[in-house]
Amino acid sequence: FFFFQAEDGIRDFCLSRGLGDVYKRQVQRGLQEAREVCAGLGYSAYNRLGAYIDDNNVHLTWEGDNNVLLQQACKYINDTYMKLLKGTKPRGGSLSFLQPGDKITVQDISVEDVGKLESIRAIMQFRVNVLAHSSTMKLQQNMSKYGNNFDAWNASLQYYFKPLGLAYGDCYCAGEFERVINSTQDPSLKAIFIQMLQLWAFEIIEKDQHVFSQMNFLKEIHFKVIREKIQELCYSLSREAYKILDIIAIPDEILGAPIGLSNGEMYKNFMNVVRQAPGCYERPSWWKELKGLQ
Repeated sequence: FFFFQAEDGIRDFCLSRGLGDVYKRQVQRGLQEAREVCAGLGYSAYNRLGAYIDDNNVHLTWEGDNNVLLQQACKYINDTYMKLLKGTKPRGGSLSFLQPGDKITVQDISVEDVGKLESIRAIMQFRVNVLAHSSTMKLQQNMSKYGNNFDAWNASLQYYFKPLGLAYGDCYCAGEFERVINSTQDPSLKAIFIQMLQLWAFEIIEKDQHVFSQMNFLKEIHFKVIREKIQELCYSLSREAYKILDIIAIPDEILGAPIGLSNGEMYKNFMNVVRQAPGCYERPSWWKELKGLQ
């Protein structure tokens, strides 16, 4: 797991838990998308996408990993929010923007400005604030309904606290991405980073429309523009994707997938693997059955 420097100079355990869930689910989505684009097991099982998906499934499920860890992050947010309602503000750090439900800032974001860094930051923080308020209120309602912490928490988890934990992780990632962008000196590279952040953020916003529509924060015209921008960004970044992947690429000897080797000779790499496979030039065991069908 990744650990990050927290407000008091100690490692932020709960933040690492929320981010662990976000990262592992993102990896799973990326692998599944790659497999579907290539079809089958990534065109062939030799490309190992099926094996990578199976391996990553372990990280999503072992010892109830993600569900348990995400609850720890949610508990941290809930405790911070309850202190905020009692007048104790967060001392900087990853939740310094947290606001009580009746004081959530509804920023007026124009359609033209929806892709600006400060707008994305405000949108992500609004999402956490709204979900923190609704989750805490739901937990209090369930406490009255069930009469004990265990049942009240479980009844509030799936549709309230789990989305809150994921939103918290997304918000932190957006802030770190913005920090990297602001520290980048090369103008052309900075422009690519901004587009990558926009595409990632717009996908989240489009899928969580019901949250961002609350308090009339974003309107239908915003979502229409965002969908158009997602298409434009996919086209634009497709021209840069190879160079970006080449920078962060896994070494060939570790990747072991002919479709993704650094020389770019996909067909040649694939045929080399096929020819080297045991029994490649031998008849299959069921050839006689096929002969009998003639």
